[in-house]
Amino acid sequence: MDRVVGAMLGLACGDALGAPIEFMDQLTVRRRYGKLTEMIGGGPWQAGEWTDDTGTTLCVAEGILEDANDPLPAVGRRLLAWSESAKVAGPTVSAALANYRHGGDWVQASRTTPQAKAGRATGNGSLMRSLPVALAYAESAKLLVESARLSALTHWDSQAEVCAAVYCLWVRGLVEGSSVESAWAAALSGARHMAAVGSLSPETPGPVPLPDSFWRRLEGVTTRRYEDLQSSGYAGYCVECLEAAAWCCLNAEGAEQAILDAVNLAGVSDTIGALAGGAAGARWGTGALPDRWLEKLAERERIEKTGHGLARLRASLGG
Repeated sequence: MDRVVGAMLGLACGDALGAPIEFMDQLTVRRRYGKLTEMIGGGPWQAGEWTDDTGTTLCVAEGILEDANDPLPAVGRRLLAWSESAKVAGPTVSAALANYRHGGDWVQASRTTPQAKAGRATGNGSLMRSLPVALAYAESAKLLVESARLSALTHWDSQAEVCAAVYCLWVRGLVEGSSVESAWAAALSGARHMAAVGSLSPETPGPVPLPDSFWRRLEGVTTRRYEDLQSSGYAGYCVECLEAAAWCCLNAEGAEQAILDAVNLAGVSDTIGALAGGAAGARWGTGALPDRWLEKLAERERIEKTGHGLARLRASLGG
């Protein structure tokens, strides 16, 4: 229970910490804040307020709690409702939701976004919301199928699908008590096996083809330096985002360090912070998250309630 709730809270903390410095470069962040360590707010965000990373994650979590056997319709309805008042939504997510409103079919909506047609649906928008899949489903086959389906809801792309699978397998290992290193290695192995098996569902693009650099980048995370991360300056690409979050957790002694290292990469600070926070919370639990963050966190009770629901569901499904 503590690890599952900690994962949800950790994701939201990383998101809220990174929100006001998203789009900034590292030099600007250092000049203004030195090293950002607090929820300061800025731009459209109040201190402790989170972005679409947490907003869409809650849509996924609450959709799974509504119907764990077939969560996609419930998640889709929540994403549509969320988008009506969201301050920000990624372009690929927005395009898929717009297509669905016109056509009423999720597969067609996702496959026909401008990004998917151009082979550019590789953004981090489905990765950022995948955490609840890992928290709800302990059994590998179900985890991988729902991870793929819920990624393809908006991102019709093999790289997006496999990144979500790697992240979910990694977090599942952390929830079950594995070390950060062993869980990461097992996640990569499991996702490679999935890719070799082939498509898990007709509702997804499948785990292949992948570019030659895909596995090399994720398997080489431990050889990177902090200065090498997010080399583009803005890790909208799912692989670049995942490798940065993984590095921060693999090289941290606790949740606070992992989240702060992630956020201070700047650029796509909210999403790297959210991914690192979800994994860190799953590894070190709620107690590892600073009280000064939790006291400011927007809608904390909703996030905790959702985490408790996911933990109970996991137990009822045999996790």
